[in-house]
Amino acid sequence: MGRTDNAVKNYWNSRLKKRIDSMQHAVNQHFERKKKQKILQFAQSNLTKTGDLENKTTQDLTNELSKEQKKELGSYLERIRLEYLQKILEQVNNQNIEYFENLACEYTLQL
Repeated sequence: MGRTDNAVKNYWNSRLKKRIDSMQHAVNQHFERKKKQKILQFAQSNLTKTGDLENKTTQDLTNELSKEQKKELGSYLERIRLEYLQKILEQVNNQNIEYFENLACEYTLQL
């Protein structure tokens, strides 16, 4: 039984953990892109001149949002995070199923 536990640990450390860690940068970029898109939507509804938006940072635009818009932005970002985490968990679950099916086949062939 110890070998199976060790095999699971090795699989986690060598594949899944590294894959999730390497995705962190992409995740951060994805969230920043989504945040900026939503802020720009709010800003465009607040401003009549869209040319002004190009010269402002995301932080400047966020500071100009109303309390209601900031609350909506927070809810939106939370929903995006949950959806993304759900996708990651589905991928990990599918990889685990595949791994254990392959492991079961190997053990069956050894018997």
